[in-house]
Amino acid sequence: MTYSQNQASNWYFGHYAGITFNSETPPPPVALTGGAMSTQEGCCTISDMNGNLLFYSDGITVWNKNHAVMLNGNGLAGHNSSTQSSIVVPKPGSNRYYYIFTVPDCFATTGGLCYTTIDMTLDGGLGGVVTTEKNVLLQSYVTEKVTAVKHSNNSDIWIITHERNNAVFDVFLITSGGVNPTSIKSTIGSNHEPVGSYLGYLKASPDGRHLACAVYQPGNFAEIFDLNTTTGAITSPVKITQDLESTYGIEYSPNSRFVYIGCFNNGKVFQVDLSSDDSATIAASSVLVATIGTSLGALQLGPDNVLYMSKASSYYLSAYLFPNLPGPNPYTIDAVYLGGQLTMLGLPTFIQSYFNPVPFTYSNTCLGDTTLFIPEQTLGIDSVHWDFGDPASNPYNTSGLIQPSHIFTSTGTFNVSLTSWASGISATETETVKITASPEPFLGADTVLCGDNSLVLTPGDIYESYLWNNGSIDPTLLVTASGTYSVWVTDGNGCQGVDAIEVLFYPKPGPRLIKHD
Repeated sequence: MTYSQNQASNWYFGHYAGITFNSETPPPPVALTGGAMSTQEGCCTISDMNGNLLFYSDGITVWNKNHAVMLNGNGLAGHNSSTQSSIVVPKPGSNRYYYIFTVPDCFATTGGLCYTTIDMTLDGGLGGVVTTEKNVLLQSYVTEKVTAVKHSNNSDIWIITHERNNAVFDVFLITSGGVNPTSIKSTIGSNHEPVGSYLGYLKASPDGRHLACAVYQPGNFAEIFDLNTTTGAITSPVKITQDLESTYGIEYSPNSRFVYIGCFNNGKVFQVDLSSDDSATIAASSVLVATIGTSLGALQLGPDNVLYMSKASSYYLSAYLFPNLPGPNPYTIDAVYLGGQLTMLGLPTFIQSYFNPVPFTYSNTCLGDTTLFIPEQTLGIDSVHWDFGDPASNPYNTSGLIQPSHIFTSTGTFNVSLTSWASGISATETETVKITASPEPFLGADTVLCGDNSLVLTPGDIYESYLWNNGSIDPTLLVTASGTYSVWVTDGNGCQGVDAIEVLFYPKPGPRLIKHD
């Protein structure tokens, strides 16, 4: 089985651990054991649009796809005990350049949010650090938090971090022209001080509407904000404190409805429901959905829409299986075996938009109909790939049209997927489409009647509606004259069928006198 969000298909993290979603076997993902990185916390990994590994980093060193140190790939300004030491952002509109954004650990007295440029044409295509664009400082004295999400134009990218000892978020815009060094500042929510508050994850929601921040200590809380991906403004804080302790990991559901908050010391995971859009209701909605164990670290969505969780010094990743649904729901503590390697606290941080597929609608789902598909969003979409899940229809089982149509070959359920690309970022939405057979009403064989008889035509009483050729909408029709009669029926699925019958009436013969000689 393969997935899109292919840029997130390979993960390297922890003590030489890794997993890949590029597997022909069913989920869960399978272990990668060839990694060169050992890191306590933050890290990043990036693959290309086809799911091929490009490079990974602990925020200090960059390794290429061959697990060798990338050209000039030492000495980045992150730290392997920083919560979110690094994140990779492709330069919008380019397959050549990538930025690694780094944040230091909580004890650093210099540095801050920096970026380093990777040129994938260097070193024979293995990539290398551009020496003139290495550790470029954007904002001094930031916490261990950094996340990224698409601009509303579906092309540019926002990078978000939080300053130390105040309540200021810094939001930087990355465009095809590069990194804008001037941030948009929002003073909102709680002050991040002292040092313990620098720890904990920061995540934007996949749809870009919200921002969630875990504050480790003191206070043991999380905050959720509204995020404007057009302006970069952050507003409307909601503080979550219910039963939280040493909050560290944080993540959204793929549908952006739920926030998941992980507690380091007691291993508990809480779910917060954002669907009400009411701050008091949101704050009161926190519910315990899993208990994984102590030293619970990162929470990270996978491209399979499962929420994965890291517990320090474990040979397994844990998994919360249905994060889009109100909880509690099933979870597995020892879900993904890491092939003898160890997970620590961190999992790779990705652009959250990788996990925000474009939904679509469809119509005409009766066998023989031309089923129409329409994406709900097309702004900024560079290309699409549809897979109708109907291999018997090859070579018509796929399409690159924005609004395609398809005639399914049989009844049944089909997993239809839409993969969309925008500025090098892909995501896939899958819907189950049910194709049903059209009804087959039967009025009987053509009929001949004599005299003043009549005939009641009945196509069946299992349909939602009826329309006879004389305009009647009754389920039956009384016939007393010769003619052709037809009926259209519609079933509960909206599918239609038609039948017709010819009825002939002959006059009843009268008495006949016979003359005898």
